[in-house]
Amino acid sequence: MPWNGLKNVPGLADGRILVWTARLDDTAEMRFEQLARLLSRDESQRASRYRFERDRKRFVVCRGVLRELLGTYLGKGPEEIDFNYGPQGKPYLKGPQGQTNESVYFNVSHSSGWAIYALGLDEVGVDLEFMRPIPEMQALVDQYFSPAERSAFDSIPTNLKVKAFYNCWTRKEAYVKACGGGLLIPLDQFDVSVDPESPARLIRVQGTPGDQLRWSLHSLDLSTEGVAALVCPRDSEPHFCGWWPA
Repeated sequence: MPWNGLKNVPGLADGRILVWTARLDDTAEMRFEQLARLLSRDESQRASRYRFERDRKRFVVCRGVLRELLGTYLGKGPEEIDFNYGPQGKPYLKGPQGQTNESVYFNVSHSSGWAIYALGLDEVGVDLEFMRPIPEMQALVDQYFSPAERSAFDSIPTNLKVKAFYNCWTRKEAYVKACGGGLLIPLDQFDVSVDPESPARLIRVQGTPGDQLRWSLHSLDLSTEGVAALVCPRDSEPHFCGWWPA
């Protein structure tokens, strides 16, 4: 049984990516101290470096919920979860003798008081952003989007440009996170779909012909204000689990 007694939690299986969400601010009001006690010393130290109290609490809740989720699927107490980190900071489960435990892969993103978690039996990447007007949006497009993405963005109607920007941004971030490459993967060296009215797609990866065939890209509509994207292996599909705790 899961560590917290929940009986109806969807199980992990080949081809299934579990997607959970959490309301960080609401959860902080109800369970902040409880979740704070689950964090490791280094996580607590990271939390203490946040300048604003709201951001500190969101980080604590985000990590505490992650530990609860992983504890549920591993049959362990949340405080027992230990992490390794890849070269670019992507977290993995730590196993015996400090080796990476590949029994469950996961990825997390949070924005404006919400968090999204993806768990599976293979590498995953997820990114979440709440949309807001960005004065420097065109400069960011010119700097980080690929030539094909810039061309597609230029053709988007004005009333859809903000969503198109966030569509492209979250899709690119999710792909980079799935690969674990971080800043080592230039954002302008691969193409994703941009149009909000078209399906999410990883179109081309420069320097790695055919790599787009390895991955499946999904757009996740969480609300009218939030945009999220998930990248997972080609033969996998997202399974929406709802808000944590179930």
